[in-house]
Amino acid sequence: MNLKSLDFLSTGILFVLFGIIGGAFGAHALAAHLDSKALNAFHTACDYWIYQGLGLILLSSIPRLESIGIQTQLRLLTLGTILFSLSITFLCLDQLMGVSLTWLGPITPLGGSLIIVAWAGVLWKLLKK
Repeated sequence: MNLKSLDFLSTGILFVLFGIIGGAFGAHALAAHLDSKALNAFHTACDYWIYQGLGLILLSSIPRLESIGIQTQLRLLTLGTILFSLSITFLCLDQLMGVSLTWLGPITPLGGSLIIVAWAGVLWKLLKK
């Protein structure tokens, strides 16, 4: 495992941590303040922190994958997760914060698209090898 893999491993662990903390925060602190639609969306953001974090941990921990060059896909996965999960989180919390963040709406599908492209790229690299 080289330094770049370690960076993605650390990022993956951080994403899982965000998802767990966010999930607990949503269940205990936000349940009384958000409607069910917003609370479900918030939990979706937390789930994606965890899923993509686990993906980063897995992808950065397999030496064989390093040899096929998936650094770009790992970067896309990282960026996509940040855009997707953070935009949903802020959209869910904007009323509680007293500010309109509706302009973040288009960021969510952009982040989701980057996640899809990243995973498709990993699959492509594996099949090509």
